[in-house]
Amino acid sequence: MAEWYGGNSDYSYYWGSSTTQAYLSASVEIISEYTARVHVHASTTCINGGMSEYGVHTQCGVENYSADGEGIYNGNGNWVGQVEGSWDFSRSDSDYDVTVFGKYWGDTVNGYGPAGNNGEVDGTLTIPARPYYAAGAPSAKVSKTQVPIGMAITLSWAKSSTQGNANFDHFEVTDGLGVRLYVGSGTSIQTVPSKILDQYGKDNYYNRISVSNKKKGWVYYAVWEVHEWYGSYPSSPVCWVGVEVKSGVITMYDSSGKKHVGLVTAYDANGKPHYVLISAYDLSGKKHDTQ
Repeated sequence: MAEWYGGNSDYSYYWGSSTTQAYLSASVEIISEYTARVHVHASTTCINGGMSEYGVHTQCGVENYSADGEGIYNGNGNWVGQVEGSWDFSRSDSDYDVTVFGKYWGDTVNGYGPAGNNGEVDGTLTIPARPYYAAGAPSAKVSKTQVPIGMAITLSWAKSSTQGNANFDHFEVTDGLGVRLYVGSGTSIQTVPSKILDQYGKDNYYNRISVSNKKKGWVYYAVWEVHEWYGSYPSSPVCWVGVEVKSGVITMYDSSGKKHVGLVTAYDANGKPHYVLISAYDLSGKKHDTQ
């Protein structure tokens, strides 16, 4: 609780002069994540001159809110016109200050004439910011964890069980190196992992990806949530999910009968390598992709 004294006022009566003063106290109570309650109390007393049997009107408040009371001065040191009130304020994304006040002025009370003194004291209280609770990482999975070149998979995801207290806005999905594959509120996409390796090159992708325990020939998708918090858009932790891309593998034997296993690679006009999917067809003409 904070306290203030002030608003001293001198006034000359026919019998002599008297000095009065105001007292103000205030505190902030946290009601909930969203609400803070301000409690205010005010009163007045005569601190010099011993004034008695004069009426006084008192008021306490915060910002544009107020409560009123009244009392009768009764000599030095006796606090009269006790008045209090409580008002709720919304908590925001940052602290903010409010002004509390206590006032008094002469008024007729129970037949006693008004005092000539008047004064005011004020102070400042801080409304604490609403706490921010971050969301956890979403969950994600793929329809296949190992695919040949050219094959599409379904990448799906779901919200974290820990949503925090910011409003969910959307999901974001990237190829692991920052290129966005999806932004929105949906929960799945179709994607071809081999196209990502083809775009960057297998070695380059492996060297640039920042996933723990990464493996060459794998594509790692990054999925996260974005929430809205008073005009800002914080991101959740990232959920990583990986898929191994299997190229067309062939086996050859040299003249000594030694076995050699390798990948089929084609090169374009610029000399850039592209991994090739080998397809076989059965007697019915059905296509079978090799891995």
